[in-house]
Amino acid sequence: MMVEITSIVVIGLLCVGLWWIYYFEYRRYLVDSTRQRLFDIREELFSKARKGIIDFNDPAYGMTRTTLNGMIQYTHDLCLTRLIIVGFTRSFLGPNEYVMKYKKQYKEAFQALESKSAKQAIASVNRDMHYALVAHVVKHSLFLLVVFWLLIVFAGAHGKVNTIRKKLVSSEQAQGALSFVDAEANQIGHSHC
Repeated sequence: MMVEITSIVVIGLLCVGLWWIYYFEYRRYLVDSTRQRLFDIREELFSKARKGIIDFNDPAYGMTRTTLNGMIQYTHDLCLTRLIIVGFTRSFLGPNEYVMKYKKQYKEAFQALESKSAKQAIASVNRDMHYALVAHVVKHSLFLLVVFWLLIVFAGAHGKVNTIRKKLVSSEQAQGALSFVDAEANQIGHSHC
């Protein structure tokens, strides 16, 4: 009888310990890791501007840098639950005026870039930023993490891992959610500059 009670207590403590590690420590590490990745991406953007690939004064450079700064500050709030709430809200209330304005300004700034290499630099930075954010959301949710690994195993068996990776950030639904996140991060980046 005493052994059974001890076993239950030990198992209970182990479960609480695992929950603590996942819910607090792992998520704290994940936020720090994602922020570091975003700092590295911002450094890549700065390096490309320093090399003359893109001009520091180009609006696309400024918007991208500001969005990255906002993402760095906003990372701790980014999770699946927030994206679901935003998705439902957007579907009922329609497009957000600020998001539409941001998308228009970004498109104009991107099209105004004169060189192909500048466009590639900005597109590459944005793609890397979006990969980092999608990876953060997936790793932050235990459910998505399991689903993602099942997809990877299935895709790996069929040689389509890169196809799934590209679709995660390039599908229309993903672009809609990422545009909202970009616009919100850009707004945060502006408010803290």
